[in-house]
Amino acid sequence: EFIMLMNIGGLQHALGDYTDAISYYEEAIIRLDSNDPRRYWLKMLVAWSDFSLSKGDTVVLKQAYDRAKPILHKIENRLNPFNKGSAYILASAIASQLGRFHDAIQLSKTYVNIKNTDSSKLDLATELLYLKKNADANEVFRRVDLRNISKGSLALWYWLKDDEMQARIHL
Repeated sequence: EFIMLMNIGGLQHALGDYTDAISYYEEAIIRLDSNDPRRYWLKMLVAWSDFSLSKGDTVVLKQAYDRAKPILHKIENRLNPFNKGSAYILASAIASQLGRFHDAIQLSKTYVNIKNTDSSKLDLATELLYLKKNADANEVFRRVDLRNISKGSLALWYWLKDDEMQARIHL
């Protein structure tokens, strides 16, 4: 039941209805056993929606991140195969928002090791490029099969590479 509530919360977040997203995530938290580490993943989702709703207030985001980061491996151990890596990639996004870029990169690398998809590799390469770690970004990018990724992600890569023509081609 909590999975359904979490998925509805995710849909509401994607639609920009952060208040409803928070409500669904909080209801999902209630459905979990108090010792279930996935509660901390859901609390990160609540904080992410709250951050989006508040347009930049990082207080709740920081608290959720600081509580969840030490137990990310426990959270991941309880996630179903479809959601594997989700706690790490969310923690990476939060770390970036908090300016903890080294943490964000490490968490993204862990996500790539779990998912091992071309999309996850391109996301890591883009993050590295954004942080001006060009050599590392190019190394990761070389391992991406461009046939298996979204055009939007590839456009972002080229935009960050200052190749506006290639970015426009892939939009």
